Amino acid sequence: MCEFRFELCRNFFSELNFYISDLFCFFKSKTILFSTCALFAIFYCILFVNVVIQFLSDSTLNWGFCFTNKCLEVVDLNFKYMIYLTKEVTVFFALCLTAIGVRTGLHTYKLSLENSMMNNHNTNLKVFIDFCNVEVNKHELLEASKINYYNLYNKFYPFSREGRFNHFDILRRDIVRLNDGINESNLEFLGMEVNKSFKFKNHQSRVIRSVRDFGFSIEYHNRTDFYKIEIQIYKFINALILHFSVGVDCIQINNVKYG
Repeated sequence: MCEFRFELCRNFFSELNFYISDLFCFFKSKTILFSTCALFAIFYCILFVNVVIQFLSDSTLNWGFCFTNKCLEVVDLNFKYMIYLTKEVTVFFALCLTAIGVRTGLHTYKLSLENSMMNNHNTNLKVFIDFCNVEVNKHELLEASKINYYNLYNKFYPFSREGRFNHFDILRRDIVRLNDGINESNLEFLGMEVNKSFKFKNHQSRVIRSVRDFGFSIEYHNRTDFYKIEIQIYKFINALILHFSVGVDCIQINNVKYG
């Protein structure tokens, strides 16, 4: 359970990091936007100052509002390149604003997606843990303190943090490996009358190693007690497979014949 509490704390700080990153991105984008606007504002001020200087230095130019063809011809003649430069800079300014907006939007979408995946991960993990607690209470020989719920959850949902909840290849592989050990013990037990080869101590060692991989911590016991604990663990895992692998061709743990 310590691992589970640690995982919850880690999830909390991960979510906190998402919010901080989102806030940082917001202020960073505002800073970039402000700097860009300030830069272009300075540029336009310099252009305006140059226009004023030219008006003051050229006696043929007079201040005033004028939209006649003659006035426009004078403006085009005296400020042709300045107008062209202003137009090009304005287009570039618009492109910069667009790029900043797109970048901010993509970053915000990425953070939102990551936050959504983390929320889904936390919700699914909580549902899984709640179901495990209910199932543990059904088996008197199982103790929640000796089950690493997060390790068990990772067997079912190894890519939960990435938002993928339909990948059961790892679970199938480990169930097959567990069944191989059960089949080996079954064969030894069924052949016991012929060659006396079944050694329960060796069987216990195989089972302890196999179930430890699923997050169960069990110790050596006498044959009767160990058999009961082993069977309850298998029933527990099978219940999880039936509940959380609905609609998926996921194998179950084989029946034991050495009890």
